[in-house]
Amino acid sequence: MFLNSFCTCILLYVVTPPKPYTPRLIHAGSWSLKISFSLPPGADTSKTIIFLVEYRQHQQTAWQSLPETQHTTVTITNLDANMLYVIRVAAKYEGGVLGEPSNNLEAHTKPGKCCFKRCPR
Repeated sequence: MFLNSFCTCILLYVVTPPKPYTPRLIHAGSWSLKISFSLPPGADTSKTIIFLVEYRQHQQTAWQSLPETQHTTVTITNLDANMLYVIRVAAKYEGGVLGEPSNNLEAHTKPGKCCFKRCPR
């Protein structure tokens, strides 16, 4: 016996901004890294674009995130001195989903003078 059945399919088309260019290091301090990044030509700039900056120490696997921002220059603070960090950026249109993250930037904080809060015990 053949039964007729109807299936309703909904196709969602999600638009994400293009992959951001690899971030650029602007300044390295002992406990901070200032970076800049941008989207390649072709991004729909008529929509609000939001960026998510993620970073981690080179030897670690878990990413930490800065609050989402519309700025294309950010400073990552409260880092450890004399450490190698990996940084990436992803973009989304407001209310959308994150697109593909940028290639990683590896940046090294400068050695710092020892202070009570930052020195290992």
